[in-house]
Amino acid sequence: MKLDDKTGRSAAKIFLAAAIIVATFSVSCNKKCRALESTNSGLVVGLYDFKECFPYATFNSTLIIDTDTGFANYQASHFKTCAAQLDAIDFSKNVLLGFKTETHACNAAFHRNISIDTTAKTYTFTVTIEKCDGCGTQLMSTNFLIGPKIPAGYQVNFVKKDP
Repeated sequence: MKLDDKTGRSAAKIFLAAAIIVATFSVSCNKKCRALESTNSGLVVGLYDFKECFPYATFNSTLIIDTDTGFANYQASHFKTCAAQLDAIDFSKNVLLGFKTETHACNAAFHRNISIDTTAKTYTFTVTIEKCDGCGTQLMSTNFLIGPKIPAGYQVNFVKKDP
């Protein structure tokens, strides 16, 4: 079937318009992907940096260290080959938490929050994942942070929100 010039030009215009829409969507998605930043909120005191010992800071899914002895034991069992001097933690006021979360995306931000419910006697560490879909790269964060000491008798909950 042969197209006349008018039909050919119309088809070319439609193709060009579709290409512009796809390019615009792609650029805006890439800007969104690059702009994702992890945050801390609620009662989070701060992130904890294991420095060059980080590759050895392993755990299955959640971690709670609330004493100097517990921290020393963790260091002794995980950091035998790492000579870095780690920052001290005041365990009289704080706790070290870890919550390994994974997702599949092009990029992701991990929004960490600690809340305490005095009525229900719960201490909740929530990680909400914001991600830019479109590829299946596995992304992971250990979410090591310092939080306020867990009150005696409180249930600790780890909640992952991955919409």
